[in-house]
Amino acid sequence: MSQEIIIAVIGGVVTIIVGLITAGATYLGVRIQINKNEETLEKKRVQQEVERKQLEQESFEYQKQIIERFIDFEIHENFNKIKRNHMDELIFDTKNLRKEYIKHEGLNFKEFDKNKYDLIKYKSDTINEVIEIYDAFRLLAIYDGLSENMPDDEFHRFKKGYQLCLNRFEKDQIHNFVKLF
Repeated sequence: MSQEIIIAVIGGVVTIIVGLITAGATYLGVRIQINKNEETLEKKRVQQEVERKQLEQESFEYQKQIIERFIDFEIHENFNKIKRNHMDELIFDTKNLRKEYIKHEGLNFKEFDKNKYDLIKYKSDTINEVIEIYDAFRLLAIYDGLSENMPDDEFHRFKKGYQLCLNRFEKDQIHNFVKLF
């Protein structure tokens, strides 16, 4: 009986040791698998975040292009309403420009007013230029097309906005001139 007890005790101890080793191995295997799953999920999450940001940026750029296109069209339209053939020379002749009546009726601010809060998000030189141009248009409207009534600082802002329009659409004028021939 003592031999049977010893065999039973040894069998029990071996079973316990095998059970502990199996439990430890299972625990380590599960921890390794959990870590791998976490790494995989983190990589997926990072990839999805990169893709989301890229889509967001593309959407942002597309929206910016559309707004710029509408506003550029409105600026061109307004510029065509106020420009005269000799205005590009007058812009350098402050004294004579001050005496000019500049037709301001029908200036349109719809697109700018509709999108001005979106424009603020874009932070670029182009947006600053657009704001300066619309500032010039508004000054014309406020002073009923009479630049002589503008204080010097406002007159210079008007002049700067008009010059920006000339620079912006000078290519169109050259293109239209070339098309005549």
